[in-house]
Amino acid sequence: MKKTIGMMIVVAIFAIPALIFFQGQRNTEPSVTTLQNTVHDGNQEFKEGTDYFVYPTPIPTSNPAKIEIIDLFWYGCPSCYQVKDALETWREQLGNDFVFMRKPITVRRDWVQHARIWLTAKELGVAEKLHHEIFAAIHEAGNALTTIETMTDFFAQHGVEKTAFIRTFDSSTIQNQLNQLQQEMRIYKPKVTPSLVINGRYLISGTNPQEKMFKIADYLIAKERLAAKQ
Repeated sequence: MKKTIGMMIVVAIFAIPALIFFQGQRNTEPSVTTLQNTVHDGNQEFKEGTDYFVYPTPIPTSNPAKIEIIDLFWYGCPSCYQVKDALETWREQLGNDFVFMRKPITVRRDWVQHARIWLTAKELGVAEKLHHEIFAAIHEAGNALTTIETMTDFFAQHGVEKTAFIRTFDSSTIQNQLNQLQQEMRIYKPKVTPSLVINGRYLISGTNPQEKMFKIADYLIAKERLAAKQ
């Protein structure tokens, strides 16, 4: 028994540094050579105007010291629902020199209510906690979340008081944020969901297959990282 416990302690002692090492490796920036190779391969494989679009004038980002990635989504979008898990896995591998943001698209009138859901959840401090739950309610449970009653009940089921939800959802704060969001969408100009905005310079349309979308993103991120080193 004592021998077994001793072996477990030894394994734990060596496992902890290894875990720290691999976590550090995941967040380590690629070398210049790796970036150059990624950019070279991407230049051969992807075409501007087809696989991605370049904004004529770069859009200011939230933190110029980091690379900003914006997930443009709509909760009712089947493709957004299908890609959400892969997006989270990809996001976790980005490293420490990134800012990752979500912005719901408001280009259609019937998408505005879902944008309000995200903004309300964010204001209440439960946006990330409920993000996948909202997708599940719509695409798995068949709850469209388009009426104040269904939205209020949903949030109540996840620990948000009904009065708090309604008060926030109908507040001038959310309306102002929605107005700002609609202005931003006119600048980002997404055509479909999901889409990714890379550092205020590039738009990747979700019409690309899932795997290809992330490969394009990796290529454009490498371009931004490489430019920052030059």
